[in-house]
Amino acid sequence: ELSQICYKANQIAIGMFSGAIYLLTNKGKFLRHYTEHHKAITDLCIHENVLISASRDKTIKIWDKTQRGSTHTLTGHAEDVTSLAPFSHHLISGSIDKTVRIWSLNQDKALQTTLNQTSEVTCVQSLDSYLFASANLQGEISIYDGNKLERVQTLRLQANHAKQKIVKAMHWNSQTLMTITADQTLKIWDYNQGKCLQ
Repeated sequence: ELSQICYKANQIAIGMFSGAIYLLTNKGKFLRHYTEHHKAITDLCIHENVLISASRDKTIKIWDKTQRGSTHTLTGHAEDVTSLAPFSHHLISGSIDKTVRIWSLNQDKALQTTLNQTSEVTCVQSLDSYLFASANLQGEISIYDGNKLERVQTLRLQANHAKQKIVKAMHWNSQTLMTITADQTLKIWDYNQGKCLQ
């Protein structure tokens, strides 16, 4: 039943297909149990000492880890929220509604209603203090300038099968972006030049 796990600041958050979330210490001691989502947890992150969850119920919830319930619910996505990424003092979310949204965690609202994508968004990732990326079901990875909210680079996965295009996770390191696709392939990109290195 476990669907997601996140570890940061000596705490472990576990998301379930039922929508429940469990918060534990890094030694496995139970701290909290949250049950406000009513569909599967699709992503979790800990940012600025708060826990943030995304769900197939189309919502994002923000949890103060000292309280028993969520402090805020972010709504606006029309379909399942698939991915979250902290970005400076903001949050990026992707959805199968073919949009990426940028949220102000201080104002509880989207800074820009949508960044439209050509297909369902499978993954989002902040790259550094001003760049972030999104990937969609068509194998397109869009890299954005977070200050101007403009696309600055597009990477395209060349593939013969659909699974080779579906990015399940991204991670960045210095000048490279790593992607893992549904067929269990790891690709390393120079995202400034738009090239797959390996």
